[in-house]
Amino acid sequence: MRKKILKDMDDLCAEAAHDLTRIISTAIDQRGEAHIFLAGGSTPRRLYRFLATSNVGQTIPWGKVHIYFGDERNVPADDPDCNYNMANQSLLKSISVDPTRIHRIQGELPAAEAALAYNNKLKYCLPFDVEGNPNPDLVILGLGADGHVASLFPDTDILDNTSDYVASVWVEKLRTNRISITYPVINGANNVWLFVSGEAKRDIVDKIFNYHTPGRYPAERVNPIGHLTWYLDEAAAYRIDR
Repeated sequence: MRKKILKDMDDLCAEAAHDLTRIISTAIDQRGEAHIFLAGGSTPRRLYRFLATSNVGQTIPWGKVHIYFGDERNVPADDPDCNYNMANQSLLKSISVDPTRIHRIQGELPAAEAALAYNNKLKYCLPFDVEGNPNPDLVILGLGADGHVASLFPDTDILDNTSDYVASVWVEKLRTNRISITYPVINGANNVWLFVSGEAKRDIVDKIFNYHTPGRYPAERVNPIGHLTWYLDEAAAYRIDR
C-alpha cells in the first residue's frame, strides 16, 4: 500500500493524471488495450475534468481504453445522480473514445436485472488472469464518510458476495437500491486507487490509518493483487503520518 499526499486537489489531479498515463501505457504495451473502472463522487469528478482539459489527458490513447463503472444508482443514464452521466459530462464527451468501449451500468433497469446484465458484460469484456479471476488494469474508488467504496456499504450483504462480479444491494440508510462491483473485481486489479479529498473525509481517513480494525470499514477490505495507492489532499490526510 502506498499513499500520496498532495497539497490540494489541483496537485492531486496532476499527480493522478501522470500515473494514469503510465498505467494505461503499460497495459497497452502488454495487452494491446487497457481496462479501467471509474468512480462516482465529487473528488473523482475533479480528476475527470482535469483529464478532459489538460495536456496530459489529451496524450492518453483513449481509443485503446475500455471504460467501466464501479457502481451506479438505480436511475436512468440522463439523471443528474447517475455516475455515468457525471463521467460523461466531465470527461467522456471530451475525449476520443470508441463508444463501444464505454460500458455503463443500465441503472434504468430494475436493480437485480441491471446487476445481472453488467455481471455478464464483465465476464465477456474484462481480461482474466491464469486462474480465471477478473484482472482490470485500474479500479478508481472514492471513499464515503462511513468507509464505503463503490456501493459496498457497511452492514450490507454485498460485502460477503464473492460469487458475483456485480450485485444489487439495498442500502437501508439511503432507502434505495444500488448496483456495484464486488471485491473479486476490485481485488483482482493490477492497480486500485482510493481517491480522497477534503476535511469531510478527515475522520474516516484517521480511523482507517490510525485505528486499523480489519474489516470494520469496507475500504479496509480493499487488498488487490497489484498496487493499492491512496491519493489524499492535505485536508483529508491532516491526522495521519506523512
